[in-house]
Amino acid sequence: MVLPRIEEPTLYEPIISYLKESGFQAMGNTKVLEKEPDILFKYENLTFVIEVKIGKPEQIGLDAVAQAYDYGRKLGTQNIIILIYPEQLRKEVISNYDILPSIALNTMISVISLTEYWTESLSTTLASFFSQFQLIIEKSKTKIDFASTN
Repeated sequence: MVLPRIEEPTLYEPIISYLKESGFQAMGNTKVLEKEPDILFKYENLTFVIEVKIGKPEQIGLDAVAQAYDYGRKLGTQNIIILIYPEQLRKEVISNYDILPSIALNTMISVISLTEYWTESLSTTLASFFSQFQLIIEKSKTKIDFASTN
């Protein structure tokens, strides 16, 4: 019996589920004209495009950014995030589907965040990145009404 291996689309559902649990609206593989961004998510009235890749960041990075930017342009957003999972993930056999969320959320990945809130390239886990990302968005939206303070 041949067991399936992890591919990029294998990771979409656990990522989308995590985003929804974190308070974002998210969906995968939605057509934008003739192309399909991997994942779209919204936070309040902001739209973000996520491209999920498996491979070496130095070989994938610029092409993934260009692809995500093109999707973002068509959707009217400049908020793009690239998630690059390590190449060795392609060799992983999926014998138990219950481990996919853990792989998607806890594997060390390269993240390229090109959003109006956070622009950085870093190595982290998806769970850690989105925890920080949500805090950054919330902090930027927090406004102090100086008239109400003494």
